Amino acid sequence: MNKEKRLVPYELTEPGWEALYTGEKRETPDDTTDAQGNVLEKWSTWAFVDGGKDWNDSDDEIVYINTMQEKLGELNDNTRQIRAHIGSFVPCDNGVPVTVDELLTAIGSGKLVGQSFHNGCWLPNAWWQSKTSQPGQPAVMAVIQTILQRYLDGKPKQDSIQEFPYARQFVTRTYEWLGARSELTDLQVLLLRRLLVPFVLWSRMSIGAQVDWSEKAPIFEEIEHQGAEIDAEIEKLGEVPPKEMPHKYEGCDCHHNTFRYIEGWIYRIGTGESDIPTRKKGTERERIGRLSFGYSLALDKWLLGVPMRFLLLDLGHVDLGFDPKNEILRTNAYLGEDRTPVKEWLVACLWYSITYNPMLFIEPDYKVALGRSQKGLIDQADAAGISVREWADSALGKRPDYR
Repeated sequence: MNKEKRLVPYELTEPGWEALYTGEKRETPDDTTDAQGNVLEKWSTWAFVDGGKDWNDSDDEIVYINTMQEKLGELNDNTRQIRAHIGSFVPCDNGVPVTVDELLTAIGSGKLVGQSFHNGCWLPNAWWQSKTSQPGQPAVMAVIQTILQRYLDGKPKQDSIQEFPYARQFVTRTYEWLGARSELTDLQVLLLRRLLVPFVLWSRMSIGAQVDWSEKAPIFEEIEHQGAEIDAEIEKLGEVPPKEMPHKYEGCDCHHNTFRYIEGWIYRIGTGESDIPTRKKGTERERIGRLSFGYSLALDKWLLGVPMRFLLLDLGHVDLGFDPKNEILRTNAYLGEDRTPVKEWLVACLWYSITYNPMLFIEPDYKVALGRSQKGLIDQADAAGISVREWADSALGKRPDYR
């Protein structure tokens, strides 16, 4: 628990927002403090809202779900923590589906138990301790850093294979793609050095772990300095630094595709080609899309009060190209049979955060898309009479409520 930060009284918040005391105080109260001058840190619990202008006032579903919250009266701290944790969730985090199941369990039991998993990049774990869903990741980053540095130093691949036998295939692929060290161009060497820059952070700590950001500040400075120096060298060669190089200096290692990106850049630097022929494209996009669809569907039907068994029977007559049964089973098991207004509101919040999370937007009208792979799944399911938004449409008067 962050001793400096604590929840403000509930009456100082509003639906769709949360606030903490930062531990600071001002002599003259203003719009960033309470009446006594205690400084507040306020944020929207709808992820990636710009000052509340993007969604809160114009999104029909969010307005309705905020109204649900308003009718609940004062919320206890456990409920506020669950809501804040739902708000920080993003589906591109490397913890999915573990992080979704944790939220479902918390909603079902009424509280988060112990340290929660880091589940996204929208003010995660704002006033409590978190843990990573990727144990041992910094150690793996350190291994990759060592392998790449040894290659740059002209060391044979057998050195790394002998020390890291579990990485034998990764080492073999790396040396094969990059070719002989003596034949690398100056640009290739610089790009490899550039790729290694974030490992200064990644090999020491993960963004998914509970780390004081002040500890990262000097590392960020080191990364920025190294990156700027390499960029300058690349420009001297008449080349443009590759702006699209993933996770350049921001220190983000929590994306579900982080390690595939790293391997992809090794291949690009060595061969000049973008796509690794031996690796199937789109597998993560497909996995996240199917998971998101399954959870959205399960949450939608739970909100409608549709018994799980009838949903599963109906799905048995529809060819979606995959089976969302696992997500449906987990959702219903974790949420349980008890239904309360607070639980229904939290489920509605989670449904929206999964179904229309901005990290998966690909079209201006995001109501038609969960993401790059989900759009096809939604269209296919809609054509078969299976919708992930029956509850919302019923609540907003867009279709009859058959409950």
